[in-house]
Amino acid sequence: MKTLGLTKSPSSVDYEEQYAQEQALKKLRNNVGLFGKTMFPTALNKTVPAFHHDIYKNLLDGEKRRLLIASPRGTAKSTVTSLILPLHRAAFKPSNEDLFIVIISESQSQSINFLSRIKHHLINSSNFRAMFGEMGPTTSKRWTNNDIILANGTRIVAVGTGQRVRGFIEGDTRPNLIIVDDYESELNAATPEARAKNRKWITEAVIPSLSDEGRIVMIGTVISEDCFLYWAKDSPAWKVLWFSIYDDDGKSIWEERFPMSRIHDIKREFESVGNLNGFYQEYMNEAQSPDNAPFKPEYIRLHHYAFQRINGQSCLVRTVDGEEIQKPVNVYCGVDPASSLSARSDFFVIATIALDGDGNKYVVDIFRDKLDPAVQPDKIIEIYKKFHPKRMKIETTGYQEALRANVRKLMMEQGLYIPGLEKGIKPRTRKSERLLSLVAPLARGEFFFRPQDLIPQQEFLSYPRGKHDDILDAVYYALDGAKSTGIKSILDHNKKKISNVLDWMTM
Repeated sequence: MKTLGLTKSPSSVDYEEQYAQEQALKKLRNNVGLFGKTMFPTALNKTVPAFHHDIYKNLLDGEKRRLLIASPRGTAKSTVTSLILPLHRAAFKPSNEDLFIVIISESQSQSINFLSRIKHHLINSSNFRAMFGEMGPTTSKRWTNNDIILANGTRIVAVGTGQRVRGFIEGDTRPNLIIVDDYESELNAATPEARAKNRKWITEAVIPSLSDEGRIVMIGTVISEDCFLYWAKDSPAWKVLWFSIYDDDGKSIWEERFPMSRIHDIKREFESVGNLNGFYQEYMNEAQSPDNAPFKPEYIRLHHYAFQRINGQSCLVRTVDGEEIQKPVNVYCGVDPASSLSARSDFFVIATIALDGDGNKYVVDIFRDKLDPAVQPDKIIEIYKKFHPKRMKIETTGYQEALRANVRKLMMEQGLYIPGLEKGIKPRTRKSERLLSLVAPLARGEFFFRPQDLIPQQEFLSYPRGKHDDILDAVYYALDGAKSTGIKSILDHNKKKISNVLDWMTM
């Protein structure tokens, strides 16, 4: 407890110790993460990530009567919600208030496991005992495998999905905190009928069993687009916290435990067994029935080429068994600007796509950022100079038309001509029809992502229910009217250049 300033002074020991303890208690009461790491360091042995702080803040807010948290596998969601939260509430229970907690999971055995962890730490945490007193079996009024009543009157009961909840009363108090932790699984929610039964149980039995001022906290990982998390996601009754293993900027939400290198490895493992959809479900909290998804996981193909300009020709290059393979390509760019002048609105995206002589399409580069509108024209010029696309297309509606005008101004200043930007694109078909036209090349195995293109792959697979579709837009603009190269090899390209020179010399 040294970190909380609990030191003794030879003089006025009682006063200083009492003051220090009051200050320590104040810190612990207002910071659930600090409480967990200080009282139970073996349970929370890594740095508290930012998204945990977001969860803790909402757990402390008693005004949020319905709190729903979707969190990826392995992100300590049960530790935070089914271990630290009940212990925090028990530790700071006012003496004049009742506290009745019910923990629900897919089976009673799993709920009992959560309760067993609580009991373990009550018995073994010397820090907790020093600060809050003895609350183990020796002082408890009840200490069974599925039901405990602690010395201060806190009751915690473990229940499985479908079991009787209505009618639970401790003294005159019905449950005032219900924690629902992964109550649906592949075992008890495998059919539409089973999922409907689970929803009925939650809404007709569990929620009505709460006391008038009671709270329900539900945490889990999505298992299907028909699970309760998905149903409640858009409900105004619930405060929703929805997390994926990496954020919109492609950064891990918990770098210490899940660096991007580990996330790539996990994704590759799912891919290797033909279950890419499982990765997006377990780690991205995106569930879409494969039957309803236009872009299916089996459509995802990867390439390992690098872009290079060779003698003025755009090429994709890779080394296989010590031999360098050079694939001539035509390169095209599509620009999807943010929908408004606000840098905080949508993403600004430039997709660079290469086409080889067989009609295969390769992602060469995806630039995606919430870029200040003032620097977007410079980024377009930068991408053009880097990849020398045969054409660069940009949508020209609203603000985008002003962006195109600013790019033209830069082109004139720098003596550049970028094919495609002069005309722009004014869509004549519905957006959904345009984007669904991308299904065919993916389904035929003609479209290849780079291994690092996690966000683009996610956007394709989650369409049309995903949060973003700006990359799809940019890819569509890049491929609109794009043609395969007629050059099969760099040797052919060099012969063509020599032939052109000879033709000119003999004119």
